[in-house]
Amino acid sequence: MRGYCLEIGSKKYHQEMSQKINDLRNNDRLPIAIQEISGDRYLCLLCTYNNLNEKQSKTLTIRIYNYYLARALAETVLQDWEVVFTKKALKRDFNMSDDEISRIYPRIQHYLNNAEHVYLPELRKRLLIKSLLEFFDSHRKIDLDGFMDFRAEKYKRELKKQIARGVNACTLEQEHDGFIQLLKRFYQAKPMDNRILHMVMNQLEGVHFYDAAMKNIDKEYTCLSENIIRNYESYEDLLIGILVKYAPGKLIIHTDTQRPKEMLMILGDVFGERLTYCPGCSLCKEELIDNKPKQV
Repeated sequence: MRGYCLEIGSKKYHQEMSQKINDLRNNDRLPIAIQEISGDRYLCLLCTYNNLNEKQSKTLTIRIYNYYLARALAETVLQDWEVVFTKKALKRDFNMSDDEISRIYPRIQHYLNNAEHVYLPELRKRLLIKSLLEFFDSHRKIDLDGFMDFRAEKYKRELKKQIARGVNACTLEQEHDGFIQLLKRFYQAKPMDNRILHMVMNQLEGVHFYDAAMKNIDKEYTCLSENIIRNYESYEDLLIGILVKYAPGKLIIHTDTQRPKEMLMILGDVFGERLTYCPGCSLCKEELIDNKPKQV
């Protein structure tokens, strides 16, 4: 009785493909027999499922075995194939030069694969596995190189979407970096003195300012009165006002646990060593617990 067999070939992924499929048999104990047929820079693997035959090709067992095989093949090609595809997409879809691609690619790769976006590579992998499984439903032979070039359209569409989002994220990062550099230049151009500015931040009352003697000086910030307080989304106006008009020699931040992280990161980038966080004081207690400006 003829056994159920899949024939898998590739020019580009000799070692990776062979290693992954042999790991299925040796490490994951998938009951398959593997025969390697090497040609001119081409490797063909004949994978025969033990104790199964062609008449059982529609059974759940076959589908399960095929899933493991499809996952191994997806893991074989994803990393290297996506490098080439992503660089081509940056040139084709975003008209980037080779120099621009060299500069931006590491950031795009980080966006596509870093731990903060773990769902992105997982989604791509699932779509590729699904495409391979659908192919195995009606085919017993697969050329892995050709499959990646001419099939798996859903996977490719998703990858293109993620690349576009990555380009957009990188553009926003560059704009953010430019904004930070602008603030730094403003800050460094102002006459520097030894004045200390205390900035108290909380969720209910927003932002209040105090001098070194812990005297409330909100009224001195008249240019910011409409922008501060209530809404952290206006942090850019707040920062520009502090840096350009007052340029304190030292900034001490008093804040509760619900810190507006993006705002504080910008402050840290601009002020550097001149910024510190208060570990807790009477001013913090009055502002952060009572939620009322301290009257001096």
